[in-house]
Amino acid sequence: MSRSFLLLTILISTLLIFTSSVASRQIFISQREVTEIINADVAPVTKKHETCITEQKAFRGEVVQLQKGVDGLAEEIALIKKLIKAVKATIKDDHKTHKDKLHTLLTNLLKKLEAELAAARKNVKVAKKKLSTQKKECALIDSHREKYMAAIKLITMAEANMKYADTYIPQLKAAAAEYLRQYTELKNTESDHRATIAKHAQEIKNAKETHKQCTKDLNRLKTDKKNYETCANNLTSYTKKVNTCKAENEKAKTLHQTLSNASTKLNHKISTLKASAQNWKKLAEEYKPREEKPIEEEKIVQYTGPHTLCHSTGDPHYVSWTNKRFDIYGFEGDFVLAESPDEDFVVETRIAYQRNYANRGLNQGVAVQAEGIIFESLEGQLKIDGQVKNLAVGSTTNLRHGVTIKRVNAVTYLIITPDGGKVQFQQVKLTATFWYHQVYVYVPNAWVGKAKGLCAGNPPTAAQIKALQVTDQSKRKRIFGVAYNPPVGNHAVATLKWKNAGFEKEAQALCLKATGKDADLYHDCLMDAKVCGNLEMIKDYQEERKSIKDLEKQDAQMRAGPLGTAYRYLAHLLSELSVQSQQLKKYDVVKDLKSLKLDTNLAAQVEGIEARMNTEIHELRNLQQELALKITK
Repeated sequence: MSRSFLLLTILISTLLIFTSSVASRQIFISQREVTEIINADVAPVTKKHETCITEQKAFRGEVVQLQKGVDGLAEEIALIKKLIKAVKATIKDDHKTHKDKLHTLLTNLLKKLEAELAAARKNVKVAKKKLSTQKKECALIDSHREKYMAAIKLITMAEANMKYADTYIPQLKAAAAEYLRQYTELKNTESDHRATIAKHAQEIKNAKETHKQCTKDLNRLKTDKKNYETCANNLTSYTKKVNTCKAENEKAKTLHQTLSNASTKLNHKISTLKASAQNWKKLAEEYKPREEKPIEEEKIVQYTGPHTLCHSTGDPHYVSWTNKRFDIYGFEGDFVLAESPDEDFVVETRIAYQRNYANRGLNQGVAVQAEGIIFESLEGQLKIDGQVKNLAVGSTTNLRHGVTIKRVNAVTYLIITPDGGKVQFQQVKLTATFWYHQVYVYVPNAWVGKAKGLCAGNPPTAAQIKALQVTDQSKRKRIFGVAYNPPVGNHAVATLKWKNAGFEKEAQALCLKATGKDADLYHDCLMDAKVCGNLEMIKDYQEERKSIKDLEKQDAQMRAGPLGTAYRYLAHLLSELSVQSQQLKKYDVVKDLKSLKLDTNLAAQVEGIEARMNTEIHELRNLQQELALKITK
């Protein structure tokens, strides 16, 4: 290619010589000869370009063929994986020898196909790289060919220009002589004018520079004066802010270091707990049970962090944890209102029709599962683990695993769990045989977005509501002791009327005072007064509104500042560890290991890991409580 480029350079130089010496016709080589030389070099380049395109098509075909092979191997591997799953799922343990043999054969075949797939993908990558290289080479050859064709066009244009110049050069020479004479005269005159113009231009330039410098100095003086006044006014306040920032910065550095150390330690523990099966033996040795006393029930630390409220009231009205308001009409039965991420805390409500409410249901009952304890409020009775309980008003009962239940007043109960779930409900007597409930569910902020149920988020669709219904056909566990049986005769439409006009006005005034500007709570208060026919229950709304405000105030304190950020981070870690602990209990790994009857003490080691995990959860709750006390002081 270097010879061809040298020839192009010589041709361009020759064209310049043609232009400068066209009058004397000093042409050393003709257009035809130059064209023939270029065409002689173009022919092999064109042929090489065609060959390159042919090879490129061949490479492309090779890539397509190899890719088909890769797709085929991938399909075979997917089929083998399905066969392995089918063998595990369909062949019973009675044929374990044949099952293991078939599983081994399929696994070996899968490894072989995966190796072939990896090699085939590597070949595809190499072929694609060759194809890319070939494309670049073809493009380079085509670029050289285009340069040759451009040179031929330039030569043709140069020949035409020289013929045109032969006609007009004599006339131009005569005109040039005349112009040269006039030019000489004008040049002499111009020389004098230029000297005068240069002198004036220098004077103008000097004047502009002086004016420009004066303007800059004036503007700078004004800016400096303004800046000085601003700085003088703000210096005192900035000095105070700097001193305050320095003090806060030192506090933040100390807290950040403490939290970083705690975060590093906890993240390391979480990563260790998520290790694969082959590391269990090493983990068991690291987490060997200590010779220490087990954690006593009374030492369980209650969650004291910020909460989020959801409630189901009236016929029924809902406000979710994300503050979305909605109603559910046309449904009856048992539904999941709230379910914690680890499924250990569950709240179900029983929606039933009542003829006074037309086609709208009421919360006829509420059932709560907390740390394995079942609470059930139905038909005016409270049951704990299936036993009817008549708790004294104002009393608090401590149950196992740190769960407590308090009878706030004659109709209100409050259930509190150590993980932070709280349920408050009111039993309202509608008729001699029908009771309905106002239900309030408080959960830790860390649960929002992870917990399930009607309280979870946006207003649910009809399909989502049906999915949360508990029936004999659904996979969800029923908490209520007996299945829901639709009441006979309660679906007829009827209108509930006020006792009298004076009672209605008095109820409106008291409910407005008790509920403030909360429209939904106001509506529920009026409905309860109309149903019950008395005003005593309005006091419950006053107490509920006060408790909600107190909780919102506490939540605001928990969210504010770096301590609030640290508290939420610890709550997140505690939630993650609690979920993992519940998963170990749910799948009962220890029981499975013991059933294998192995010679090793692997089951005992896993029990040691569970014990250490429970200890870590307990210690983390203590740390969280200490931080909560600092925040609320």
